This record gives sequence, C-alpha cells and structure tokens, in this order.
Amino acid sequence: MQSKLHVRYSLKLFPNVTSLAQLSSRNVLKRIKQTQHSPLRAVLQGKTPETQRYVAGALDVEVPVTTIQTLSEPVQGAIFVGIFSVLVASSVALCTLTDLSWAHSPSAPYIFGLSFTAAGVAHFTLHDDFCSMMPTQGAWGFWNLPGSASFHVNWTGIAELAGGLGLLSSTIPAVSEALPWLQSASALGLCVLSVAVTPSNIFMATHNAPGPGPKDKVIPPLGHIFRGGMQIVLWTALWGLSRGS
Repeated sequence: MQSKLHVRYSLKLFPNVTSLAQLSSRNVLKRIKQTQHSPLRAVLQGKTPETQRYVAGALDVEVPVTTIQTLSEPVQGAIFVGIFSVLVASSVALCTLTDLSWAHSPSAPYIFGLSFTAAGVAHFTLHDDFCSMMPTQGAWGFWNLPGSASFHVNWTGIAELAGGLGLLSSTIPAVSEALPWLQSASALGLCVLSVAVTPSNIFMATHNAPGPGPKDKVIPPLGHIFRGGMQIVLWTALWGLSRGS
C-alpha cells in the first residue's frame, strides 16, 4: 500500500490587490518548490496562509495553520527540541523519583499488550490517517527523514504488533518459562519505539496534523498537553516493565 502525503496551503489575497504586477519587488509572491513530502509555503506581503490541507490517499482534510508554523524555522526547531526535552526529562525524573513498582502490576502486560496490538492493527486499517501525522520534509526547518510516510507507518505498525503480542505471549506460563526474557524485551522495544515516534505526536501539536480521530475538529492545546503527560507515564511504565519485578 503506497500513500503519498501532501500538505497544501491556501491563501486569501488582499481585496485591494488586483494583480501581482501591482506589487513591488519586496512583496512578490515567494514560493518554495513542493515535493512529494514537503509542503508548499506561500508568503505574500509577509502574510502566511490561513489554512492547510492534508492529503494522504483517500484522506483530504483542511485545518487552520498554527501560530507555531508562522514563526521562523530556527524558532520552530527550538520549540520542537524544547517539547522533546521536556518529555524526556520528565520521564527520567519519574523513573528516578519512583520505585516503578506500579509498573509491575499483574495487569500491565495485558493492558499494554492489548493496547499496542490494537494500535498496530490500526496502522493498517487507518493507514491514511496515520500517514497524515508523519512530519513532512522540512518540518521545523530541519526534518529530513528518508522513506515515504506509508513506509514508516507500515514498519511502526508491524513493530507495535510484535511488541504487543510479545507482552501478551509472556503472560502464558509455558511461554514465560521457555522465554523468560520475552516480557522485558517486548517492553523495552515498545519503550524505544514510543520515543522514536514522538516527532509524529509533536507534529500533530505544532502543525495541526489530523491523524486518527474526528476530522471535523482539531485537537486543542490542552488536549496535546494531556497527551504529552500520558506519553511520559507510558515511557516510564514501559521502562519499569522492561526492568523486571
């Protein structure tokens, strides 16, 4: 399955401008060439587009441009680094300040196993939705990841399935005895994977990327803050589970 992701920007022109010929050289329409994975950015008289359209396979969603997207690329990059750093630092602090015994609940392998297995399946049943949350080339001024959005959605889906099924299998006594390392390895793999896909979650927050979920509204800032908090708990729990009881 091959899904091409594009982000198109629409621009409302000023009513008193009848043609580009009337504009001075300083106000000429500037364009950055659009490629398969990078957006078209149009800037007219210092104004940025008001809406953007995410197109991935059958998915076609128009959402507002965020304030962060109107900032300079160095500032956008700093915001990305700041968000990622806060998530990592908070997770490290939580791992350090707690004994992680709460991560070893007998129900933990079932909860995480079922959750990641379902998420892995969703990567294929909602393939275009997941493609839409992949950072586009040039996002934040530095993002340049080889491979298509579809490719990355596919391999992360397979990895989530493998990790989720690994956790579920580790709850079977015979499997646990034969492969005593399975639960720890599965939890560690899912922890690393969760960190690796974090840029997609940040992209949803900074660029209003739709992703899975209702397409008639964007996630509000408080929603992204809540998701960030849950991500910290997830990383910590998976790390604790990987360390054994």
